[in-house]
Amino acid sequence: MPQPTVKQQDTQTNGFEIAQAIATVVNVVAPIDCAIAHSLGAASMTLALSEGITCRKVVFLAAVCWLSNSLTKFAKLNRLSPEIEVKLRFLMEEKFGKEVWERVSVDRRVANLHIPALLFHDTGDREVDFEESRAIAQAWHGAQLVATSGLGHKRILRNERVIQQAVDFINF
Repeated sequence: MPQPTVKQQDTQTNGFEIAQAIATVVNVVAPIDCAIAHSLGAASMTLALSEGITCRKVVFLAAVCWLSNSLTKFAKLNRLSPEIEVKLRFLMEEKFGKEVWERVSVDRRVANLHIPALLFHDTGDREVDFEESRAIAQAWHGAQLVATSGLGHKRILRNERVIQQAVDFINF
């Protein structure tokens, strides 16, 4: 039997498309009880929440707050030249408009959310600064921030204490 051929069209996406995908899924399976997101996924989830999807509780891990900072950190971690970083910024603004940096600022978007939130972030995270989650927690009425140490950006996802605290928060 011949195998179907899959033609790969576009292999890239962005936070706006991810937020739309989240909203589409939620509209099909609604209601959802809880949203859990990591890093840039937290920014996409915030876009979806601020555009009207609802859930009972939110858990973010190592959340990105400011896309501009993330781009700078990405360039640094990948040893990109300052010229390449400038070009990336130009391309972002060309594709999404010069106001893209403000449109995706998570701290601005969460200010109007009234959903209980628990944020985890490692103080030594080298990919997303701890201060980004602190800014989100300060802007989000009723949000709690739990600082961890020694877990970094990815191990925080597998840490038993973090997982248990998230489960307890969701089930309370």
